[in-house]
Amino acid sequence: MSAKEIRDQVVTIFLAGHETTAATMCWVWYLLSQHPTVAARLQAELDTVLAGRPRPTRTCQA
Repeated sequence: MSAKEIRDQVVTIFLAGHETTAATMCWVWYLLSQHPTVAARLQAELDTVLAGRPRPTRTCQA
């Protein structure tokens, strides 16, 4: 592969991965807003799994 082809592939992989994740998260939040019982079940599971752990703060960023 030429340097240009490698660069093009890196850009494609980066942008495709970023856009796919963003689109998926948008759909997740939209669907949870349309199904409050599912959102409540998810919240209950998160509360159980994350019990006792500190909540993330702005200082916890990597």
